[in-house]
Amino acid sequence: MRRLAFVLLVFVLPAHGREPAIVDARQAHALFDRGAVFVDVRKANAYDAGHVPRARSLVAGYAAFTDRATDNLLAPAAAAETISALGVALDGAPLVVYGARGSSTPYYVAFALAYYGARDVAVFADGIEAWNAAALPVSTEVATPERTAVKIRDVRDEMLIDLRQLQARRRKHDVQLVDARSPAEFRGESRGGWRGGHLPGAVNIPFQSLRETEPDADAKTASLALRPRAQLEALFAGLDPRKETVVYCQSGGRSAATYVVLRDLGFRNVRMYDGSWREYSNRLDLPAEDVTYFDADGAADEIDKLKARIEALEKRLDTAPKS
Repeated sequence: MRRLAFVLLVFVLPAHGREPAIVDARQAHALFDRGAVFVDVRKANAYDAGHVPRARSLVAGYAAFTDRATDNLLAPAAAAETISALGVALDGAPLVVYGARGSSTPYYVAFALAYYGARDVAVFADGIEAWNAAALPVSTEVATPERTAVKIRDVRDEMLIDLRQLQARRRKHDVQLVDARSPAEFRGESRGGWRGGHLPGAVNIPFQSLRETEPDADAKTASLALRPRAQLEALFAGLDPRKETVVYCQSGGRSAATYVVLRDLGFRNVRMYDGSWREYSNRLDLPAEDVTYFDADGAADEIDKLKARIEALEKRLDTAPKS
């Protein structure tokens, strides 16, 4: 049975130049037995409380591969430093990224690793909760891997699309756009930039809709587990899997998750718009739909009120009796 699982995973895992796979607890355990390197993207306290044995901790999570100046993916040289510090090789043992169930961060990190050239990378979608539910071993021992010397020679440019390329494709009307943000963001009711709204022609399939959100049988909180494949296929049934598909969100995390799911569902040509709505919304010369604007005057009024409250509090503290 163990040998059969290995054979199946040969087809499940991506070869060089392929996409991140999505694995469940059984497949993740089989990979663990094969010596796969697990990367835990949760916060330090969660990792310390219990993690997959031998898992390396990447507490920075999303930020580990994000350029602070642009909020886009890191340049290859900077990413190589991050990967080297993890003690992994892009062409070495399979990599399995996990976090808390329902988080988009493991998808983003797996997407980044694939973009930088990782040969075998997978997302353990349901994370540590699924690992614990399967009664698999956990450890509190901190992994201290030996540093590697990673060199990124080629990135997978076909995984990304920039604004110039996106505009050229939109003019030809041969691309379908998927907005992975919340409905409120899509409608412009919640803004993450100077403008609210969405790209013209985009369809809203929120990242949150990829997860189970209904309470379980015991009326407890939603599990946030990735939906079964049939339900995911139904969510994207209005799209053509043969057509070029561009996904975006606010800054890349939710769209990276949507990218991985679409590729897993068999969509042939998917690209992530790395600049996302963060970049697009601030280009006021570009068209958008359901547009709302940041109320600068209203924000200034609120700031003035807050300053007045702080000043009043400081005066009270200055005149208060010293103990």
